[in-house]
Amino acid sequence: MSENRQLFKRNFKATITNLASGKSVTITDLRIAFKLTKTKKSKGNRAAIQIYNMSPANRGLTLALNTKSGNPQTRVALFGGYGEESKLLFNGIGLAATEWDAPDWISKFVLTDSLSLTTRPFEVGYRRGTPIDSIIGDLLKAIGLPTGVIQKLGTSLP
Repeated sequence: MSENRQLFKRNFKATITNLASGKSVTITDLRIAFKLTKTKKSKGNRAAIQIYNMSPANRGLTLALNTKSGNPQTRVALFGGYGEESKLLFNGIGLAATEWDAPDWISKFVLTDSLSLTTRPFEVGYRRGTPIDSIIGDLLKAIGLPTGVIQKLGTSLP
């Protein structure tokens, strides 16, 4: 009987971002199963999240093609709570896949909240008059960050 009270009015929400395109979707009112592994080690926390029966458009948006570098291309923020209150449970990046397990489409996410930092050489020369916006775009591509919506500066190199 007490178990039923604990499950009363619980809610979950997931915000999924395709880092390659910068597009995101928020999933509510669908069945979400997850396992979070919290640790004190330097390896970071891990999550395995399954979302059942997302629409075909949302399944397509959440799946990002692998890059040559192999960097994860999906970010998921998982929220949960009771009633109207909801708090962040996990925020991480990782890989996504979708499979058909009759009668359900299951979108699976394997995530970590920390990645090891890497360095990459960036040696590009720019001439006078090069727009700062194009330099910022080049830097974002070089380090693998999503472009998304970026405010334009509209200035050039002196």
